[in-house]
Amino acid sequence: MNRLQCVLALCLGLAPVGIGQVTPVEIKQPLALLQSVQHGMPVEAPPARLVDNWLNLRINSDQSGQVQNEQQIVVNPQNPLNVVAVWRDFRLGYRRVGVGYSFDGGWTWHDDLFPQMVYPWQSDPALTYNSAGAMYVCILSYDPVGEDGLYVSASTDGGVSWGPFYPAVNAAPNSFEDKELIACDRTGSPYDGNLYVAWAKFTSTTRIHCVRSTSQGTSWEAPTQVSDLTGVQWPVPAVGPSGEVYIAWVKTGSPYGIRFDKSLNGGVTWGTDVAVQSTSFGSAYITPSLLIFCYPAMDVDITNGPNRGYIYIAYSDDIYGDTDLLFTRSANGGDTWSRPIRINDDAVANGCDQFHPWLVCDEQGVLHVIFYDRRNDPVQNLYMDLYYSYSSDGGLSWSPNERITTVSSNPGLDSLDSGLIGEYNGLAVRDNVIHPIWTDTRNLNQDSYTAVWQNAGLQLHPQAGTPISGGLSASPRPFNSTLQVSFELLKPGRVTLSVYDLAGRLVDILAEGYFEPGAINRTWSPKVGSGVYFLAAESPQGPAYQRILYLK
Repeated sequence: MNRLQCVLALCLGLAPVGIGQVTPVEIKQPLALLQSVQHGMPVEAPPARLVDNWLNLRINSDQSGQVQNEQQIVVNPQNPLNVVAVWRDFRLGYRRVGVGYSFDGGWTWHDDLFPQMVYPWQSDPALTYNSAGAMYVCILSYDPVGEDGLYVSASTDGGVSWGPFYPAVNAAPNSFEDKELIACDRTGSPYDGNLYVAWAKFTSTTRIHCVRSTSQGTSWEAPTQVSDLTGVQWPVPAVGPSGEVYIAWVKTGSPYGIRFDKSLNGGVTWGTDVAVQSTSFGSAYITPSLLIFCYPAMDVDITNGPNRGYIYIAYSDDIYGDTDLLFTRSANGGDTWSRPIRINDDAVANGCDQFHPWLVCDEQGVLHVIFYDRRNDPVQNLYMDLYYSYSSDGGLSWSPNERITTVSSNPGLDSLDSGLIGEYNGLAVRDNVIHPIWTDTRNLNQDSYTAVWQNAGLQLHPQAGTPISGGLSASPRPFNSTLQVSFELLKPGRVTLSVYDLAGRLVDILAEGYFEPGAINRTWSPKVGSGVYFLAAESPQGPAYQRILYLK
């Protein structure tokens, strides 16, 4: 391994294993590795200086000091660099929904508010996508006297523009629609492309309902009742590999627990409720009067791997004395469920709460989960961080928990009518890149934040998120055909201009040899797929790097 490869290995978080070889360190484990190997520190209490592998980025651009929370995020399967997020947004002083989009993998964002709908207020945004890359948002819109509806809009350009909002449910008499989420069939089944919205219909006998669209959200059929029992809330829909529609929810009245039902005919009819797990509460207040639910963060393995069809649920419960993150799964379509296991790896019954999980099963069958965690504030059990874990064996075991946030948040800062920090966060994963989104209070008000993997040791311009160029430049950025590369050499010597991928693998050598001072100009015409790459220059004036984005 030459000196430049060594530098890149360190910058990209790689471990040298032999001459001319570098092997990627598993991207989800470096913090735990650093803690246990370099510092001998407990995994459950990583200090802030060890979380520099994650760059935390604010998505909402407003300077209002108002509230942003209850967020969801998705990745375009046709362009994994295209990420779209939605959240509840108070920048105008009342409830609206914000939307943001990124075309560079979440490094930079553009954001705005959705327009007003039939009613002035908006809340509870939900987000999904289809196999072709169309995005769908579902928003609760309502007015002060309680009339409301659930409205769905689509974007076919990566979240830049959105079509009309069509009512999935509107102005139903003597009811209030609440806590909706949306799912899309991406399985290739006869129901492929179907959209499903699940929600709690609050009436004198509140039950979970579902409504479907077979026309990309432009028209919706009559709603169907899903839950058999009343006293329910927080439905989460998901789609199985043959187009099965699954919905899990919280039983908020005694006996508390998580319940489940399924439809085997594309949401037309539903079966009998199944008890997934009993819980000690349906909803509860933790410090400082923060409302949490034991809602089921659910997803299904629709890959062709060994766990195809498995249904996975993460949820919060306090069976060990404080609120932990628990996991259960079903291998038989939700008929029976495994004994819960604990995902958070801090000490049992240490008085630190874990809550607000979100779980996804990626296109390789790997499970990913994020959650709020208070292990770094054991005395007050107040300040929280976002943590992450993954499982590559269907949830039987989980990776050491990794802290994503670089600054802890105080959820008690804001007293606005915003439901404190809201009730949920979001997570998307594609090509082994995770995109979390959460409510963060580091700016002394609530903002929607995401994080990108900042390669360990890579020098960054403050607040810019771009590698130090050191005389190295490239244009256009991003590019889709050829890239013009220029390196300004200040004194004579040997120069190597190379291109590396995010795993640290050498992709191409643009220049290599002895050069006199001056500009070294090269053109790169890639023979690789779209993605983020690094230009690297080694010269007598030291190493220089430039991140580039190739959109094929």
